[in-house]
Order: sequence, then structure tokens, then C-alpha cells
Amino acid sequence: MKAKECKTPNCNKPYYAKGLCKNCYAHLRYLKNKEEILIKQKQYYLDNKDNFEFKIKRANYQKEYKSREEVKQKGKLYKREKRKSQEYRLQERKTAKRYRVQNREKIKSRDQKNRDLLLKQALSVYDYKCELCNNDDIVVLEFHHRDGSGKQDNYKQMLKRIISNKNKLDNIMLLCANCHIHQDLIDGTGQRGKVSNRIINLLKEE
Repeated sequence: MKAKECKTPNCNKPYYAKGLCKNCYAHLRYLKNKEEILIKQKQYYLDNKDNFEFKIKRANYQKEYKSREEVKQKGKLYKREKRKSQEYRLQERKTAKRYRVQNREKIKSRDQKNRDLLLKQALSVYDYKCELCNNDDIVVLEFHHRDGSGKQDNYKQMLKRIISNKNKLDNIMLLCANCHIHQDLIDGTGQRGKVSNRIINLLKEE
């Protein structure tokens, strides 16, 4: 028969009381009676701070604590040196790739949420309306690049630039879909503007 184990996640220590191991049970008791324990500890220190034996115990505990901190620092240095090795980097890449594969939907939804928040902040800079016709329907609002660099410009980086600047950028306009097509035609930028210009030239030739 398998021995009972602690119910705490990621803790496989043997059962002690109330479905918990000895450490988890002590921690739970401490959390429940934290205020009382702290008051008792403070009172105990005030009563025994002049006691010679208490001073020795306290000094030994502080030495032990310092040695533990030194071990932790050595461990941190070892980890830093280990991270520099090529094997560790390859292992980290494999772990990261495995995580991305296993949590693809989670990462996708998180990125979409972050992008939506950035878009909301960028739209607030432009007052949520078209600069030409004042159309405030968010569904039809689009960003227009005056120099035609829309294809090359990274969408997320563009939003971050607008937010960090906290003012309308000279190169970027917020337009509704209809005004965007007309502005593409005027500026001669974007695929729609180029196609429209070609059609207008053909009509003129006729």
C-alpha cells in the first residue's frame, strides 16, 4: 500500500496531519496565528535580551544565517557561469521551444491582449476619431503612413512610438477607411493609391 503524501502541489513529502507534511502543516499554523506568534517573539526578546545565554544563541544563529547567505551567493555565481556554457544555452532553447509548442494558444491570446491594449492607448492619443471627417466609429479607423512606409513599419513598434511620444506623429494619421483610400490617392502611397492613380490615368487617356 502506497504511503499517504502531502496534498500541497509539488510537495511529495510523507503525510503528517490534516493531509499535509510536517513543514506545510507548521507553515499553515504559522499563517493562521501569525500576529500572536510575532507578539510572543517580541516579548521573549524583550525579556531575555540581557541574558548571556540568549546573546550567545542569537550570535550563533546570526553566524549560521550569514553562512547560508554565502552559500546562496556561491550558488548564484555558479548558475551565472553555467548559463555562459553552450550546452546550457542549447538546453534552454529546447525548453523554451517545448513551452511554446505546448502553450501555443495561451501565448497567442496573451500577445493579442497586449496588442489590443497598445492599440487602445494609441487610439486615445488621436482622440478615437478620424482626423479628416471626425468619424468616431472604432471599427473603421485605420492608421495611415504619409510616406508610404506602412508595409515596412512594424505595427507593434509603431503603436509603442505613438504611446511613448504622447502626441500625434507627423508621419502617421488616424483615418476612417473611406478617408484612408482618398488619402492614399492624394499621397500616391499604398497599393490602393497606386491602383487608383493608374485607373484615373487610363480614364484620362480615353
